[in-house]
Amino acid sequence: MNLAQISRNYEIYRYNIPEGCKVMAVVKANAYGHGDVQVATTLQKLGVYDFTVSNIDEACALRKSGIQGQILILGYTPPNYADMLLKYDITQALVLEEYADALINTGLPIKCQYAIDTGMRV
Repeated sequence: MNLAQISRNYEIYRYNIPEGCKVMAVVKANAYGHGDVQVATTLQKLGVYDFTVSNIDEACALRKSGIQGQILILGYTPPNYADMLLKYDITQALVLEEYADALINTGLPIKCQYAIDTGMRV
């Protein structure tokens, strides 16, 4: 893993996007084999405070390692793990209305975002 190259790549993106735009780094699947905690820590030092993972285990590992800001889970988190979402201040993506209802029924004030399928796949 080359954290210096990851830093350079980020700086190139940062230079080419408008001022005020936020970057959300995808670090799921162990940052595609590069080390999720190491990559997230490096990017956080450069000003990235939004991260995306695939599951609750990845999200909790980042939070336990000191990663701050928003951590968004793209995959499914069973409603019986809603307490973990709350405890670690993790945001859950919602794909189905029924899933949103199940999380609401936990009675916990967890953060969620709707993931909207724009029809890009056939």
